[in-house]
Amino acid sequence: MNSQNPIKAAIVPTLMVSAGLIWSVIYVRSVAENPRHDAAALALIGPLICIVFPLGLLIIAQAVLQARQGKLDEAHELQDPKRQIYLIALLLFLCSLPWLGLLGAGLPFFVGLAYALGFRRLVSLGLTAFGIVALIWGGFVGLLGVDLNLLPGAL
Repeated sequence: MNSQNPIKAAIVPTLMVSAGLIWSVIYVRSVAENPRHDAAALALIGPLICIVFPLGLLIIAQAVLQARQGKLDEAHELQDPKRQIYLIALLLFLCSLPWLGLLGAGLPFFVGLAYALGFRRLVSLGLTAFGIVALIWGGFVGLLGVDLNLLPGAL
């Protein structure tokens, strides 16, 4: 039997699937609480989330099982500590969106992301973070019709 830790080997797939599931819940809440959306929008998203959640849990279980059998390599490129920190930060960003809004959750996340990508000047960090926040907000609110609060408050 392989001596690798199955939980350590399965952490990256687990974090990636968890990020997708958290975002799905936020999106469903947004659609359900938005008076502009009718029952037809929720009728499509409701069954979709009922399919996505079990599949996400199945992917997590499969990653743990493969790690126990030695088929999921701990040394995989996604096991890099920097990538794990990014995924944890992404989860924190997604979890804090309902309470901090896109500005409160996004600015620290995107400043950190810009710093990790090599931006070092304060002006570059700030402009990059604000630009990304503006693109995300404009895309979700303007194009997709999803209520994504810029300021703190419930979605």
